[in-house]
Amino acid sequence: MRRTISPSRDFLGIVAIGSVICSLAQAKEMVGFKEQLTKLAAMYTNMVERYKMLYREYEAFRQVNEQLRREVVALRTENSKLLSQIAAKEPAR
Repeated sequence: MRRTISPSRDFLGIVAIGSVICSLAQAKEMVGFKEQLTKLAAMYTNMVERYKMLYREYEAFRQVNEQLRREVVALRTENSKLLSQIAAKEPAR
């Protein structure tokens, strides 16, 4: 004896299958989302490390620039002193 499924039960079966398919699709999307999130986190970490490296290099250049500025001031001061000494030793014309 063969039984037929009532239309309401058949509809619920279709909904259940659709729900399973949607769940699988969402799970697949979540895996994709997790992969993208992992990639973005890695890219962010890489960007932070590069920023730190660039900042350290900037600070190093800034310190070198400041040291060079001090040396230029010292050399100008020394140059002025030497020019004054030369001017004092030259006979008046």
